[in-house]
Amino acid sequence: MVLQTLRAPDTHCLRNSEPRILSRPRAKPHDGIRMTRTHPNDPLHGITLKAMLEQLHAHYGWEELGRKIPIRCFTHDPSLGSSLKFLRREEWARQKVEALFLELLVSREPDAGSRSPGS
Repeated sequence: MVLQTLRAPDTHCLRNSEPRILSRPRAKPHDGIRMTRTHPNDPLHGITLKAMLEQLHAHYGWEELGRKIPIRCFTHDPSLGSSLKFLRREEWARQKVEALFLELLVSREPDAGSRSPGS
């Protein structure tokens, strides 16, 4: 716990000449974690761009990712940091990454239509 030190104003009614020190917990900085509740109309709700890119990289690798989405941040000296920086600036590129991520999510889901009735 981080404590923030506050000094009480020096007043003539204090017996001790040293100022009193008041302590209270300082507010924690935002840690980047998003809410995990799902929204029926937005399957990407709560998933950060970084998490999407990490999963795409783990599944496809940079080379295949560069073939599927031919943008320079995936094809020339790719890294997570440089790709995130580019994708946060360019809406069109981020939309392509989100679309590919949705395809990956759909492909990982078990196909409900292939089950036989009663099983």
